[in-house]
Amino acid sequence: MRGKTLKAIIAAALLSSAALPAPVLAQALAQAPASPPVVDQKAFAKQEAKDRKVVEKALHVTSFAELEPMVADLQKVVANAPAHWPVVDRQPGVTTIRVNDSQAALIATVAAAGAAGKAAQGQSQVIAVFNTYGTAAFLLGTLAVEHRQPEEALVWLEKGLAFQPDNLMLVTEKGSALILQHRFAEALAFYDARPPMDLLDTLANPDGEARIERSRGFCLTELNRLDEAEAAYLKSLELEPDHGGAKAELTYIRKLKAGGAKQGVDVYTGDKAKARKD
Repeated sequence: MRGKTLKAIIAAALLSSAALPAPVLAQALAQAPASPPVVDQKAFAKQEAKDRKVVEKALHVTSFAELEPMVADLQKVVANAPAHWPVVDRQPGVTTIRVNDSQAALIATVAAAGAAGKAAQGQSQVIAVFNTYGTAAFLLGTLAVEHRQPEEALVWLEKGLAFQPDNLMLVTEKGSALILQHRFAEALAFYDARPPMDLLDTLANPDGEARIERSRGFCLTELNRLDEAEAAYLKSLELEPDHGGAKAELTYIRKLKAGGAKQGVDVYTGDKAKARKD
């Protein structure tokens, strides 16, 4: 975290789901908390379809400059978000996983629903749908972080987390905004207070824990808690072994332990963070 192309950000934002073995899915379904149904489903479905088109269009841009003219429309989308829109949404008889990649959605829907049928003798269904509102909040927040406007970023990321607290992209991006404000202790406390993940959360956020550990490591480094920072980066590498940013931060921590000078704070994510060698 010491940038990023819009393609890399969007790629990171795609909450993909893999094929779920029946025993794993059955356990996850049992753990996932139920959420209240949306009022007036027909009217909401019509509005969400309109909002989805706006967000899908935003996901196809190739630069932050192209995203800028879409900000007002994305803000309207977030304003339409329901009070509760989790990544993993369990209702009686059906569990919804909110994803962004159409191919992943198809795979998740077919494989997970098949596994659920075997696990629950046809009494439970799993579907994958587009993550309209969480993605809109994320794009607004990450654009503001890119422009080094953490106050603006926090407005949209906190709105997103209010209705989707299990979206680890929103969690890590809020931490990035706090880091830009040098609020390292607050960012660390926020990471550590995040809701516990069940199995479906883990499957829906496949790299989420690694990102959280890297972010924790960065905060701990700035707080001069170097042993804990080193442990956090090592844990992140267990989850994502080839991440260049984590390796670079470990090298930096070891230089600090040897009496080296501290560097300034900047935020690197996406491809730039993964490819770092400094």
